[in-house]
Amino acid sequence: QTTLLFDSSPDCREQLLEAGVKRLDAVVYTHAHADHSHGIDDLRWINFAMHAPLPAYGDADTLEVLNERFGYVFKPLRPPEPGEPVRYYKPMLVPREIQGVFKIGELVLRPFYQEHGFMDTLGFRIGDFGYSTDVVNLDETAFAVLEGIDTWLLGVFRRTPHPTHVHLEHALEWIARINPR
Repeated sequence: QTTLLFDSSPDCREQLLEAGVKRLDAVVYTHAHADHSHGIDDLRWINFAMHAPLPAYGDADTLEVLNERFGYVFKPLRPPEPGEPVRYYKPMLVPREIQGVFKIGELVLRPFYQEHGFMDTLGFRIGDFGYSTDVVNLDETAFAVLEGIDTWLLGVFRRTPHPTHVHLEHALEWIARINPR
């Protein structure tokens, strides 16, 4: 079974502990805003539990920002002395740039860009599941990727319009168009 984490929110450690997650196959970043990335240090305990670095997927812009803010997580660990175990004294992530459809374990991820006001974020289709967070507008390419999904996790910010997040009425229009179960 492949286990993914989307983004590393500031409370990701608490959420992962509550869900009983002890290993991850990867973390997939939708974008680098603080509420989606500033829990990156809490991924150290996943490295420690797995005794392995963690692949971190994102588009080029996201990986660049993460490297500017948290460059130490992408730098190799100090090599252990002979006979000494690897010590995960910091998070250890291996950057993987998203450049189209890609696979993690048995899961095929189809990314698509979504408008988030002043920037774009990534949404994903994984099998018959769609994932869209921090989005205010979708283009026809995104709708084409989402066509035929069964389940759609769509982040709705509030009931009234907002410049960077979809509001309820507009989200309901999208849902009627996509028609997930």
